[in-house]
Amino acid sequence: LSDHFILVVDDDELNCDFIHQILHGTYLLDFANSGEEAIKKARKSKYDLILMDINLGKGLTGLETTEQIRQFKDYETIPIVACTAYAMSGDKEEFKSRGCSHYISKPFKGNDLISLINSALNKG
Repeated sequence: LSDHFILVVDDDELNCDFIHQILHGTYLLDFANSGEEAIKKARKSKYDLILMDINLGKGLTGLETTEQIRQFKDYETIPIVACTAYAMSGDKEEFKSRGCSHYISKPFKGNDLISLINSALNKG
């Protein structure tokens, strides 16, 4: 078990279950099902990486949540991965311009997610 602590922000229970199955036993995981909850958790805990769904249903979007979390001390440079079904031309650039350091489009394979997380964590 890695001591890396990952926050998964997603309002879809099936996505959370899928990510839990892939990463459980490899990383320490925490979950938030809204932007507001993610912000509260990021204030209280120090995560090494955040998996951020972009469309969180009602409330803050993933991008609005990312922009707020980026303002916290210790969160200026941690990897925030945009996890989204939005895969239009220009989306990736927008996500990066608004604070996401990495991007993976849904649906993704478990191995692809693990590779992305490993590379994101090993850069810093």
